[in-house]
Amino acid sequence: SWGGIVAAAVVLRPGMTLTADELIEFCRRNMSSYKKPRKVFIMDALPLTAKGTVKKSELKEILSAM
Repeated sequence: SWGGIVAAAVVLRPGMTLTADELIEFCRRNMSSYKKPRKVFIMDALPLTAKGTVKKSELKEILSAM
């Protein structure tokens, strides 16, 4: 194993709807195999720093608990 799988954490725009399966199907049709997420997490918000960048370590903790 290479140590992990591709996963996507997604925050939808207000009023938008999308299922994880729909997103995976879209990626299957439009992305290279090695880039396709095997897991998709639809979230209300991503953990951000004061600068507005994603707190990757905190996101990893949240996703591993899901």
